[in-house]
Amino acid sequence: MKTSIALFTFFLMVFCLTAPVFSGGAPAQQKSAVVENSVWTAEGYDYDKLVEAAKQEGTLTVRWHSGRAPDSAKAFEAVYGIKVVATGRFDDAENVELLRRETEANNVQVDVLTLDDKTLINDFIRSGTVVSWTPPDLAPRISDESKNPQIYLYQPVVLGYNPDAYKTSPVTNLWELTEEKWRGKVAICDPNIQTYMWHLFSGVIDKADDFAKAYQDYYGKPLVTQEKNAGWEWVIRMFKNNMLSTQHDTEVAKAIGSPGQRNPPVGFFTMTRFRDAQEQNLNLAFDSNVKPYIGLALPTHAIIPAKAPHPNAARLWVRWILTQEGHKPWSGVIGGFSPNIDVKPADNPVGGWDQWVKKLIIYDADNSTRNRQELTDLYLINRQK
Repeated sequence: MKTSIALFTFFLMVFCLTAPVFSGGAPAQQKSAVVENSVWTAEGYDYDKLVEAAKQEGTLTVRWHSGRAPDSAKAFEAVYGIKVVATGRFDDAENVELLRRETEANNVQVDVLTLDDKTLINDFIRSGTVVSWTPPDLAPRISDESKNPQIYLYQPVVLGYNPDAYKTSPVTNLWELTEEKWRGKVAICDPNIQTYMWHLFSGVIDKADDFAKAYQDYYGKPLVTQEKNAGWEWVIRMFKNNMLSTQHDTEVAKAIGSPGQRNPPVGFFTMTRFRDAQEQNLNLAFDSNVKPYIGLALPTHAIIPAKAPHPNAARLWVRWILTQEGHKPWSGVIGGFSPNIDVKPADNPVGGWDQWVKKLIIYDADNSTRNRQELTDLYLINRQK
């Protein structure tokens, strides 16, 4: 019941914030269109003038999904002399709720915020609540797929295991996770709290042919299913297999990697959890050869409220986190990748992002939206059994 209420509340707040998309109206704050400063446009962009304008605006406020934002903020202040109040560990639901309240009150307090969910962002852009901005001077080094809305960070979400309990990965094919031996032993983030898990499940459906092949390769016979395709079959079997649900992937990592376990679960977590493994005494590993994919490609976007109190500083911050120095708190450790091809990642077992994308599910945001309600219903029904 609590999960159902939380889900209803989240979608209600999203509807309230994006109501102009559906009603044709607009909140009081959005009555007039935002006038683009010529310094921001491709034609009129001038980095020096942007810096000068940003310095005139005062303290910048950013609400981030990551606890590493203050580290980047300190470096930003050292370079530009602009103070940044950077608050980390805001998930999508929290950022949406705060933005909704501030927008309704015509009192937006944040200059830049992060969201994973591209579908939500596109709704907000259409409603005039937020804008996406790509620095014109960096645009040639960023792929079109990473713009509009602007992605600032890619993270692999991988299937991990405890190497202290298992000498090698106990799973070589994702279909194994649907078997009885893994009942109650696959840890995930509750998708109603960390919505990227919906993208993983929808991405599996997108990759149905690959999952059908993986089934035949593993079991030596073709999949027979009554479902729409092999992807739906895998998802439904997973939902029925009593997955362990947590609020955050830090809890997933602890469930898997805590020392002294004889038969620990496996589970999906972001690669950045390896950063925590040493300080938290966790045993974590992953196998880059799991078939058909080792996990999900998770993008995080940096967006600017249309009525951000410091619009020039906001854009300077977005540019900053797309550079080597600004992105260092993320790309400087294992598991974080910039969309800017000039920003080099930390050493890792797979290589650059161009290599990772060959092993990860790339989900389609529109399909994820279309599948969301059916996935939600199936998840809740099977969680109650």
